Amino acid sequence: MGYTHYWYRPLHLDKAAFLRFAEDARLIVDAVEKSGVALGGWDGTRRPRITGESVIFNGAKGSDYETFQVDRKYQGRDLYPDEALKFGFCKTGQRPYDLAVTACLLAFKIRFGDAVKVSSDGEEADWLPAVGLVAQVIGHEGKWAFDGEAGVRAA
Repeated sequence: MGYTHYWYRPLHLDKAAFLRFAEDARLIVDAVEKSGVALGGWDGTRRPRITGESVIFNGAKGSDYETFQVDRKYQGRDLYPDEALKFGFCKTGQRPYDLAVTACLLAFKIRFGDAVKVSSDGEEADWLPAVGLVAQVIGHEGKWAFDGEAGVRAA
């Protein structure tokens, strides 16, 4: 399967909260790139795309794997229309862009709280660089809990 991060989210995300999340993602992407990790667009080329409607990036060509994409309005196939939360995932294979993915997922959790669920194949130690980056870049000093099945949550 590979090292993967998962999230469950409502069909539509609040516009104002999504704009804050997109700004967080922009700050995270800039910081990750300044640290020397090259990021690209959905296919590893061009630039990450961050708007008020979507956050889309991958590792740069050669270190890319699967695209990280969160849209304000769910774009995936709705395999379970009766389920309130919709499923998303990103397999990073622990490539360098994983830092941007995990930090953006923390920002996603900060902005949408209990309305979303985030989980991962990773352990707490795998998320610590993202916790530090989020604290530095968006000023969130909160504590996090990494509880396997329960997912990532504010402690």
